[in-house]
Amino acid sequence: MKSEIHFLQFAFALTIFTLSLNAQTDNLERLPVTITADVKWEEITKNSKGVHLMKISGSYSIMIDGLLKFNNKNSPVTSKGNTMVMPVETYDCDFLTVTMNYDEEWLDLQDYKSCTDPLVTRYQGKTVQTIKTGPTLTINNFSSAIQSSIENLPPKEKEIYEKTSGMQFIMPDYYQFSVGGGNVMETSPREIKVQGIRRKSDCSFEEVDKRFPGFNIGIQMELPKSGDMSGKEQWDADCDGVFPPTFGIKVSDMTVHGMEQPFNPPRKSNGNASYSLEWKFGL
Repeated sequence: MKSEIHFLQFAFALTIFTLSLNAQTDNLERLPVTITADVKWEEITKNSKGVHLMKISGSYSIMIDGLLKFNNKNSPVTSKGNTMVMPVETYDCDFLTVTMNYDEEWLDLQDYKSCTDPLVTRYQGKTVQTIKTGPTLTINNFSSAIQSSIENLPPKEKEIYEKTSGMQFIMPDYYQFSVGGGNVMETSPREIKVQGIRRKSDCSFEEVDKRFPGFNIGIQMELPKSGDMSGKEQWDADCDGVFPPTFGIKVSDMTVHGMEQPFNPPRKSNGNASYSLEWKFGL
């Protein structure tokens, strides 16, 4: 019975929206975007007796800056006949600049005295690349469009709808964006390559390269009434013995609505990797 009531409420909401939608969006032809993401880690390896052997630490940061362009074709905000079309604003990649900084260091805490220098391995790298296709920002305005339609109903019809509490089950407005990449062009998915040095048995150093999976950043957040699309999240996670720790990071506050989990990688209170993600879409 309860599900039937919810279905009728939803059907009524769709009918209201289909009949009275006249959506107006304040979209910009070009939307500025800035995203900064980083992870810092530190781990001490030990032997079976608990003696410290190696300190592994580092940092990895990505800064994305550029413009998204409004896609009118993929932003339907009207209804045709009996077909319901959700109001969605879509912004495709116009031009993004991605700056990556990487630093990783392994220090010998036990047997370095014979070499005088505790440094075992160090990797460093900085790359700048551009992205012209791929990432898309989607702004879902379904909830506010329904609410706007309800406000324009005749008083009696508006009262009937409010009594059904139809708005309680409708997913709120939200926006989502994802972007990924790497500086090794010949691999798919992209990888990151950095250069470094590694200590040999005679205490001299040799040049070495290191490759690891490219970055992937996902953002899925509820859209406030102000329309502001910015935020910052910080959390700790576990390296799981992998260096660098994963840079497939996502944040979401839509979990209660059946969407993404709040943090990826998952939050861990005593984790040895600290993540930070800050973003802003718009002026």
